[in-house]
Amino acid sequence: MLIAFGCLLYVAFSTVALAEPFRDALNHPHELQIEHLRTQGIVQGYPGNLFRPDHPINRAEFLKILMLAVLGEEVFEVGERRCFADFLGEEQWYWVYACVAKERGIVHGYPDGSFRGTQRVNTVEALKMAVLAWKIPLPLYFREPENWYDSYADIAASRGIFSVIPHYPNHLLTRSEVAALLVGFGEEIAMVVRPTSSVSSVSSPSSISSFSSTSSSISSSPAAPQVETIRHGALLIEQVATATGAQVGGVRDVPLLAFTAVAGRQDVVLTGLKFQAQVGSLDRAGNYRLFTDLNGDRIAETIVGAGKVAGNVLTFSGLSAALSEGLLQRFAVRADLRDLTSGQAALRLGFATGDTQYVQAVGAIDGRELAGVKTDDDRTCERTYSVCWIEVHTMVAGQVTVSGLGNLYVTKDAVPVPSRQLLLGEHSEPILRLELRAEGEDIVVTQISIGGGTNSISMLELYEGGGATPFATARSMLCDTVVTGRFCAVSQEGLLRVGKDEEKDVIVRAFLKTDNDGGTSGETAALSLTASTTGTVAVKARGAQSTRDLQQNDGDAVAEGEIFIGRGSVGSNMPIVGSTHDLVGAKIISIANINPDPDQTVVPSGVHPFAQFRFAAAPHQNTYAGLNTVTVTDLTFTVMAANVQIATGSVVLFRKDDPSRTASCTADKVTGLITVTCVSIQNSISSVIEQGGFMDLALQTTVTPGAAAGSKLLQASLNGLSDRARLGTVKWEDGVFPFQWVDIEASFVRSTLYRTP
Repeated sequence: MLIAFGCLLYVAFSTVALAEPFRDALNHPHELQIEHLRTQGIVQGYPGNLFRPDHPINRAEFLKILMLAVLGEEVFEVGERRCFADFLGEEQWYWVYACVAKERGIVHGYPDGSFRGTQRVNTVEALKMAVLAWKIPLPLYFREPENWYDSYADIAASRGIFSVIPHYPNHLLTRSEVAALLVGFGEEIAMVVRPTSSVSSVSSPSSISSFSSTSSSISSSPAAPQVETIRHGALLIEQVATATGAQVGGVRDVPLLAFTAVAGRQDVVLTGLKFQAQVGSLDRAGNYRLFTDLNGDRIAETIVGAGKVAGNVLTFSGLSAALSEGLLQRFAVRADLRDLTSGQAALRLGFATGDTQYVQAVGAIDGRELAGVKTDDDRTCERTYSVCWIEVHTMVAGQVTVSGLGNLYVTKDAVPVPSRQLLLGEHSEPILRLELRAEGEDIVVTQISIGGGTNSISMLELYEGGGATPFATARSMLCDTVVTGRFCAVSQEGLLRVGKDEEKDVIVRAFLKTDNDGGTSGETAALSLTASTTGTVAVKARGAQSTRDLQQNDGDAVAEGEIFIGRGSVGSNMPIVGSTHDLVGAKIISIANINPDPDQTVVPSGVHPFAQFRFAAAPHQNTYAGLNTVTVTDLTFTVMAANVQIATGSVVLFRKDDPSRTASCTADKVTGLITVTCVSIQNSISSVIEQGGFMDLALQTTVTPGAAAGSKLLQASLNGLSDRARLGTVKWEDGVFPFQWVDIEASFVRSTLYRTP
C-alpha cells in the first residue's frame, strides 16, 4: 500500500497541468508574454495553476528563467555547481543556473565571492544579464556613456521594452515584468521539454522516491502489517533551506527553520515537534511560533502553535495541524530576536533528533499514533519498530547572526566637488557630494539638514549617485527652526534607504533665485553638515528592520545604533564642509582658441596677431538693474618664446570685430617664458559680453625669429583657470561685483603653437 501511495503521490506532483494558462495571468497586461514562456516550458508557476505575476523576483529566480530561455535543457550540462562562496551545504535548486551564468560571464558575484540569490533584481541588472546571455552586440558611442548601464538601456529602448516595463534603472522587477522584458528582446526563446516524472515544481524527485523506497522496504518486510480497511497513516518531513545572514536585535518574525510535510495512506494530524539550538542559545530570541501554509501559495503564514523553551530545547505540543493525504504543506518556525545593543550572537535551529519522539502525529481517520521516527539514513528506528511511520530528512538550517542596532556613517564623498560660480536664476552643477554607509541593518534616512547656504538659494535638490531625478527637495521652511542658509529635507516615511553594508552617494544641487527675486551677486556659499548632536542635527534616520530611531553620536568608542557625521568609523562627529562657491549675476562659460593658424605653423615675422581667443557668456534672466553683462577688465597671458623675440613695447589686445580700438599690454621680457599683462581693457576696447553672446580677442605684437640655429617656438596661453585659489588670469565683472577667476571646466587654454624646425 505504501508503494502505491508513493507512486500515486509522485505522479500527482509530476503532472501539474501546463495545458491551461495561468489563472491569475488572464487579462493581465503581460498575459501574452507570460503565456509564451509557459508554452515554451520556461515557467511552471505555483500550485493551483497560479503564476503570481505581480510578486517580486530575486536573483536566483530570474537567472533560472533567463538561463532556461536562452539555453533550454543545455543549462543542466554545467559541471561545477558550487561556484560561489555562499553555495554551502546541500545543493540548492538554483545553483545550476547561477553556475552556468557565471561560467558564461553573465554574473560574477559580489566582492566577497557570494551570489546572494535572495536579493531583488532591478531593471538595469536584468537588462545587462539578458544582453550578455543572448550575446547581443553593444552599441558604439563616440563618447563614454554617463552611466554603466546606458548601453543596455539603449538596446532595450530600441526594442520597445520600455513600452511594457517602467523606464527607471532602480525599479525592482516583478515576475510578469521579467516575462515582458525577456520576450520583448525578440530573441529566440528555447523550448524546455519536461518529462512527466518531473516533480521539480513542487518537491524534489529524491524526496518522493526516497519515501517510496522506504515504503517498498516496509511493505516487503516480513513484519509488515496486513492490509486493513483503514490504512495506517504515514508522514514524510523534509527540511528546506532558510535564509542566512545578519539580523538586527528586535526584528520580529525571523524564519529560523522550515520544512515541508506530506501525509500518506490517510490524512494525518501533526501533534508535536521538538527542536534544539545547534548554534547559540534559544534565549537569543523569543515568541517562537510555528506557521503553516493553508492556501497553497507555499508561504507559511498561519500560526498553528506557540513554542516553549526549556534549556536548549524548543517544544511545540498540543498541535492540531491537519495534513491532507498526498498534498505537500510547508511549515516554518519563526521568532522575535531579542535586543542586542552591540556585538553579535549566532542562532541556528535544528530538529531535536536526540529525542526519539521529536515528531509526533496521529492518523486523522483511525486516530492511531504514527510510531517511530526515522532520521535520514539512521537505522536506529528500524531496529526499535517493525515499521517507522514517520520519516524525516534534515539539513543544516540557515544561521542567523543577531547584531546590535544599525549605524549610519555620513562623510564627504571621495569624488571632489570643485568651487563653482553659481549663476543666479539657474539650476547649479553639483555643489556638494556626500557618502552614506549603513551598518548592521538597512537604514531609512528621514531628515537631512544642510547649512552654509545663502538667501539667494531658493532650494536644494538631492540626488542619488547616477540618478536623473531628485529623491528629495530641501527647503528652509522645512527646518524646525528657520535660519537663513539652512535647508532641510524631511519625510517620516523615508527620504532614502541605504542597504546594509551599502554605500550611497548623495549629490546636492541648488536652485538659485534671479536678482529680481532677491538673488545677490558676490555672495559665497559653502554647504555644510553640522557636527552638533543636540538641537538642529545634520541627519535623522531609523533602522529599517528594527524600526528604531538611530541616536545621535554619543562620542564613545562603541557603535550602538548611532549616526556618525564626518566619519567613516566610530568616533566623535566632525563637521562636513564643502567647497566655497561664488554667486554671480552673469558668467563666462567658455574660453576657446580661435586662431585660424593651425598648430605647427611656421613662426611669423613682423606684426602678427599670434594669439586669438573667444570668450562666451551664459544666457540668464537677471535684469533687476538692467540686463547683467560680463565685462572683462584684466587678462594675464603666458607666452612661450624659444629662439624668438617679441617687441615688448608693441604688444596690444583688440577685438576682432573692431581692430581699430586697441588696449596696450606689458611684457616682462622679450624671450623665454614671458608674462603679458593687459589691464583695464574695458577703457580702451568694448570688452562687454552680452548674456548668451561672445567676444573674440586677439593678442598682437612684433615677432622676430631668432638668428640662432635650432627650433623656434611661439605660443600664448591663459593658465590657472577654474581654480578659485589661483586668481588674476582673468578678471571680470558681472555688472555688480568683480571676480578674479572663471569657472569653465578647463585649467588652461592655449592658442596656436607656432614652430619653425
